[in-house]
Amino acid sequence: MSTKWKKAVRLLSSVGALAAILACGGGGGGGGGGGGSTTGSVMVGPGFTPDPAIRTGTGGGPFDSTTYGSGCIGYVGAVSNHFLHLTGDFNYLRVAARADTDISLVIQMSDGTYRCNDDAEGLNPIVEGAFPRGIHRIYVGSMQRDVRPSYVLGVSEMATVVPSTLVAPQ
Repeated sequence: MSTKWKKAVRLLSSVGALAAILACGGGGGGGGGGGGSTTGSVMVGPGFTPDPAIRTGTGGGPFDSTTYGSGCIGYVGAVSNHFLHLTGDFNYLRVAARADTDISLVIQMSDGTYRCNDDAEGLNPIVEGAFPRGIHRIYVGSMQRDVRPSYVLGVSEMATVVPSTLVAPQ
């Protein structure tokens, strides 16, 4: 594939991601990640409020996430559960999820690499560290193919936010 073709594919992928963010209503009022809807995308910048930004959803799917890299576990959908649109670079950001069953997190970073976690706190995952500005894809996995657990997702700049501090999923 030519370099020009690869660039065009990447551009179209970015446009598709942006369209998905807009279709989901962005991240809520004022770019702060709060506001009405708790599903869909999270759009935040450094110093965002309220912290944590909370989203809910249903995880799982038919695809084995171990193919994404070391530490990735569980089954995810073909499409990410959320887009994490960061308007600035974060020296530290934490993404935590809580469910009533064993779940995992798979985050496709804006550069195409993956960060994954399972069982950071009990059966709930946390992915944390430096995150660059850009659009990252969050997948919430289940331990069994096509099992669809309800979950609560929290995005925070605070290390004190852990799955047990998030409201229980409905």
